[in-house]
Amino acid sequence: MTPRVFSFAFLLFSIHSTPLCAEEIWTQLNSTGSPLEQTQDVIKDRNKRSQELQSNPRAMTNDKQIQELTGGNEALHDDIYNAASDILAPLSKRAKDDPVAMEKILLDAQQNPEGFFNSLSEEEKKKIRDIAGQIPNLNKP
Repeated sequence: MTPRVFSFAFLLFSIHSTPLCAEEIWTQLNSTGSPLEQTQDVIKDRNKRSQELQSNPRAMTNDKQIQELTGGNEALHDDIYNAASDILAPLSKRAKDDPVAMEKILLDAQQNPEGFFNSLSEEEKKKIRDIAGQIPNLNKP
């Protein structure tokens, strides 16, 4: 994995390590749809994501890192969140839909992002590589 993909992968896993995607929001969501779908919706929908970020300083810190990396490119900013959301489904399956097990996988991913990256499908890896290749701050020497 190249350094820019490694950096992006680490940031992507950081998104998941915040309560924005962890057990807290997973259990708070109680409207229609599965907790996974609801969580993915919060991550993908700018307005819902913004509301969650306002109430979560740790998630806001991660979001500011994304803003810095993307240079204010909103489409790229959304692409990063969409990729993070897309990874939730296979992650949930691997954790047998247990939010505590998901959190452990994500914490392990922070310790070994390359190992987690290598555990992803080729399609997911390609998506991460493609997005990482578009991030201006990752492409600087």
